[in-house]
Amino acid sequence: MVKMQDTLAVKIALARIDAWSHHNWERAREQLAPNIHVVSITAQLTLTIDEFMGVDNYMERLMKSARLIETGSVNVISAIGDESKALVLETFRIGLGPAWDDGDHDQSESLLAR
Repeated sequence: MVKMQDTLAVKIALARIDAWSHHNWERAREQLAPNIHVVSITAQLTLTIDEFMGVDNYMERLMKSARLIETGSVNVISAIGDESKALVLETFRIGLGPAWDDGDHDQSESLLAR
């Protein structure tokens, strides 16, 4: 069953996902709290959990990783939270493999909880 909550933290998280998934870096940065703390978990076995704090750390990682994501391909499966914390389960299309840098890349579905 899909669960979507209409709380402040969920609204902010969904707006941020929309911004970065369309490579709108300015809007993505504007939506961050100065003391942002992120734990990013993926179902991809070859990737690890990523945890970090701070706007600059977040934006650096975001811009590096989001360039691999097919613009506009994010699909939110579930979003829960309260007024200060949100957990969002989303899928998106991502380019994988060594051919990515030359623009000739494979596409794969990825699952991410933020």
